[in-house]
Amino acid sequence: MSYLVVLKKRPEDFKEHLMIVKIKKWEKHGKFAIGTLIEPINKDKYSLVETATQGILSENDLDDSPFPDDIDAEIPDLDITEQDIMARKEFDFRNKCIFTIDPATARDLDDACSVEVLGDDLYEVGVHIADVSHFVSPGTSVDDIARERTTSVYLVQRVIPMLPRKLCENLCSLNPGVDRFSFSVVWKMKGDGTVLSTKFGKSLINSCCKLHYEHAQDMIDDPNQIFEEGYLPPIYNGFTSKDLSQRINILHHIAKELRQKRKKSGSISIQQCKLKFSLNKTDGMPSGLGSYKSRESNKLIEEFMLKANGSVAEKTCRALS
Repeated sequence: MSYLVVLKKRPEDFKEHLMIVKIKKWEKHGKFAIGTLIEPINKDKYSLVETATQGILSENDLDDSPFPDDIDAEIPDLDITEQDIMARKEFDFRNKCIFTIDPATARDLDDACSVEVLGDDLYEVGVHIADVSHFVSPGTSVDDIARERTTSVYLVQRVIPMLPRKLCENLCSLNPGVDRFSFSVVWKMKGDGTVLSTKFGKSLINSCCKLHYEHAQDMIDDPNQIFEEGYLPPIYNGFTSKDLSQRINILHHIAKELRQKRKKSGSISIQQCKLKFSLNKTDGMPSGLGSYKSRESNKLIEEFMLKANGSVAEKTCRALS
């Protein structure tokens, strides 16, 4: 017996079920659409939260199917050759104090920052983005699937990645203490955010620390704070918490100047409340909610990501004009 026949005979059985329906016709002044029932999102198969999630994914045509089992074989392993080192010689930043700042729950670390003092009120500031193109070639299965998905989708309880986990959580995640291929935007700028020069290039980095926003905020709130052993994540490459705190506070100062310049030039700011949920570990149901608070450490990263995007857009515009 078809679902449609059962639905007509026992509608009460389906009053709390979600259905996937293909709309075929909707009269101009009609109250209801006419469609074909494709399949139900069965509550017997999914929990209530997962049923609602599947409904959202279906409604927005989002693909959460697993990647093919053999797709990892298409992805090369991390192998930094002498040829790679020579090609990225000008942008070999593996001895620099580079670090990531992300939410505590982040697993894929795709951007990092750095700053070096060059002289009196003169700095070299860098934004370093994971170089996915080193591992993904056009026309491959990985490339085709990524094109279809276009982005990773962040849900309350899980993430649907655009790329296989071998890439997004390993090879293309700027994890601390390991060499990584990246693409860098590097500015020479003054403390007030005035840019003197900009350069772009494929780079090599070795992040010294995986900081959370809370760690960076502590350093901003008290630049001279001495942290208890074990409070901060491991710090690699011979750097210290003092090195990190000094650099984060330099970036914080420059970020504030950049923000003021942006606002004066007419940039808009859309401040929407972003909710966060805590879920019951037993059944996955929401057990509490709150709102994300954007603090100075969040704004620091936001500002330099905007600056990097703007610089790339300007270079692209010049190249195409």
